[in-house]
Amino acid sequence: MANTKITESELDQIAIDVSNWGRWGSDDERGALNLINDVKRAQAASLVQEGLTISCALPMPVTPAPDNPDPVAHYMLATGDLPPGAIFPGMAFTADYFAVACHGFATTHLDALCHIIFEGK
Repeated sequence: MANTKITESELDQIAIDVSNWGRWGSDDERGALNLINDVKRAQAASLVQEGLTISCALPMPVTPAPDNPDPVAHYMLATGDLPPGAIFPGMAFTADYFAVACHGFATTHLDALCHIIFEGK
């Protein structure tokens, strides 16, 4: 693979060419999701041949590693060990707390490209 260098002006033009800023109006909050309309959803549904469900989930990476210096922190806030009725009659509860550094390589980047700012946009 050749190492091709581009000029600053070429990079500026690429940023302008791929930008969706203002494409759907100044009040738009959906961005490129606007491209997924009723027609596109129907088109995608027509491709279904089997009713299989396939998860895209990954385990939460809780162990530090070179590509994961800030692993997910998982704490149990309530483990269900209180007797039923301690909070509400006949009920016990469990509750989790997760802290996720979503700007690395080990966890899905939840907010994707919104960190890229070009000429104030």
